[in-house]
Amino acid sequence: MALAPDGLTEPIRGESGRPKVIDDDMLTFAVALKGTPVPEIAKKLVIKNGKNAGEHSSVASVYRALADAEEAAAAAVDDGLPLRPTRVQIRRPSDPLTPEELDLRQRLVTQRAELDAGQNQFHR
Repeated sequence: MALAPDGLTEPIRGESGRPKVIDDDMLTFAVALKGTPVPEIAKKLVIKNGKNAGEHSSVASVYRALADAEEAAAAAVDDGLPLRPTRVQIRRPSDPLTPEELDLRQRLVTQRAELDAGQNQFHR
């Protein structure tokens, strides 16, 4: 944790440390080459900016980036939701119900009637 310049214990907001050598595009490319030996992947990645621009990334940097990407992928929670939103048609009250909506409505009405009947038994 980086401390504030005045020595207080509040952390500095933002990034600290060395700039990243492997950017998101390079990481995507490296992940796509999974199965290829890491030294060969490192030879294909070229640093885009900074004092080492134009040079190849080190094998250690590639290993570190791939490990971080794998850790992030493992931490990602699969909630079953699609990655992209799906198109939906907004219904108006005057629109007719689809067969699926009619079936759902009937099941909910039946379920509610059963719950009401069960509660009436307890209140007698």
